[in-house]
Amino acid sequence: MELEQEFLAHDSYVLDLKFTKDSQTLISAGMDSQINLWNVTEWKKKAQFSAHTKSVNSISLSENDQHLLSGSSDNQLILWELSTGKILQSFQDRKQVVSNVAFVPGDQAVAQVSYSGRYMVWDLNGVPLIGNKAQQKNLGSIAFHPKGHLMAVSGTGGQIYVYDYPSGSLVHTLSGHHIAVGSLQFIENGRYLLSLGFEHSIKLWDSVTWRETRSILTPLGTKLVRFNHNETNVILVREGEFQVWALPRWSEREVITTKPKSLSSIAYSPNGKWLALGAADKRIRIYNLSK
Repeated sequence: MELEQEFLAHDSYVLDLKFTKDSQTLISAGMDSQINLWNVTEWKKKAQFSAHTKSVNSISLSENDQHLLSGSSDNQLILWELSTGKILQSFQDRKQVVSNVAFVPGDQAVAQVSYSGRYMVWDLNGVPLIGNKAQQKNLGSIAFHPKGHLMAVSGTGGQIYVYDYPSGSLVHTLSGHHIAVGSLQFIENGRYLLSLGFEHSIKLWDSVTWRETRSILTPLGTKLVRFNHNETNVILVREGEFQVWALPRWSEREVITTKPKSLSSIAYSPNGKWLALGAADKRIRIYNLSK
């Protein structure tokens, strides 16, 4: 793995990164309120989406790559046409800061969680489908089962709430973490829900029985977890470094020290060639995974 490219991407923190499914475009969201699209061939900016007025905290791509979803501290959730940058719909839930966003599988609805502890789902025309408040004051993560019938949310407090979709009824409350849960992801085609706790552990939950099947101790300060395209490796990000672990053993394979200590976002390209890291120094660093 070699550092291939490094470039100034935003005027402030790079908060989220996503590659398109064809691995030809990298999309970045920044604390400067901007969304930038980068050509992977030359790592040059090819478009900028400017409509938010505050930090863009989270972005999500539709399954067909036609639409982009962005959530911001300006309380807006915006649905974009990716090819043109046209705004298709704007959503707002009670002037709540949007912390994380997601498309519902099938791309017929969009969802958000907020720092106020609310979660919300709309159809693409802006009609509210589900809106409720979880028991936590702050929600920072949302994940849908690949089949679309379950929605998990988490934040401060350590609990994970699993809801039926589309009814919105609470199915399970998962307890085992402490302080907060910083990341949720369904893996292995939805067989497990992965959660990253601030107490330095990753937990795997069986998505049928909802029993904790495994707990993995993570390095102190781990704040981001990302899988490669075929879930054979996972990246764990902490201050000043990221670690590559091999699956399914969850064994450390490589440790890469980075120049900026505060890493704030990460993305694998679907073709398995690139790893993108965003940081507080406003820059994106691209690693070539084939070298």
